Amino acid sequence: MDVHISIVGESDRAFAGMMKLLLYSLRANGGALSDTSVTVATNAEALPADDREEIAQFGPVTFRVMPRQHGGAFTNKFNALYAPQESYEVLVYLDCDTVVFDALDEMVAGMDPDEAQFRGRKIGYPGAQSAGTVEPLIREFALPDGQTLDDVADERFPLGYPLFNGGVMVMTRPAVLQVRRDASRIAHELFARRAATAKSTLVEMLKEAARRVRNRYFSDASQSTYDYWVTEQLGVAFSILKNQIEYGLLDSRFNWVKPQTPDDGDLPALFHYMSGRHEAVDREHLFTGDWIEQYLSGASPTRHALASLAREYASAGNSS
Repeated sequence: MDVHISIVGESDRAFAGMMKLLLYSLRANGGALSDTSVTVATNAEALPADDREEIAQFGPVTFRVMPRQHGGAFTNKFNALYAPQESYEVLVYLDCDTVVFDALDEMVAGMDPDEAQFRGRKIGYPGAQSAGTVEPLIREFALPDGQTLDDVADERFPLGYPLFNGGVMVMTRPAVLQVRRDASRIAHELFARRAATAKSTLVEMLKEAARRVRNRYFSDASQSTYDYWVTEQLGVAFSILKNQIEYGLLDSRFNWVKPQTPDDGDLPALFHYMSGRHEAVDREHLFTGDWIEQYLSGASPTRHALASLAREYASAGNSS
């Protein structure tokens, strides 16, 4: 099976550092995917030459500069769906703030390149609460002709419908073509609604903040605004439903976000050190920051492994 990995980020120091650490860990620990070709896309501007040269050592790597997706920071990851290789059969998207601790083979095992298939981790509780009541949106954007909400319901997910975390996604090429056609358009529409209802005065902003806090605990059927990052996840989910793409759930080991390890005690295969859970990580000084000693001396196995990886990379004479 011809697998291609695609990542997207900005051209600044923080994203360049995260890309380097991700690719270093992939080549060292990725198992059957350790030598997979990679596309590194940046939004609007190219990476500095020194960073491109350092990342290129983890080749095969293709660099691309892509236009911004409607100005929304999180929907820019849809640029990953325009990887240049025409021959790949399965595309793996990874957020830049992920690192590989163990083989990724199972992520793609058993996929049928001739069918539209998707795999991802189900959306977490915070994301589900930010999305609010999704039934009206599913009716508007996602229901295939002749189907009802009951036909697309899936009780494995927090809101009862298939919504996925967008940090790690696996798609066959037929699924990529369908998702990239629809997800960006849907996300842009939701993004535009958010912008159109933005609050312009202090009182309105405070009311909006109170509404968002309230909505974390009590769903609001009339909700018309969404956190920016949720629009990307809804765009992907709705395009999967709309096109009746076969979907499956990735084991949580392939998009692990917690400080502790999975139940078996081993490190996860793919650790996602997202900012909401791992604030101490200094992305501007990923290989030199004080966070490294803090995590090395702490009790969290996943954070310790992340810090060890960053130190190992720097000790090899790489990024300052």
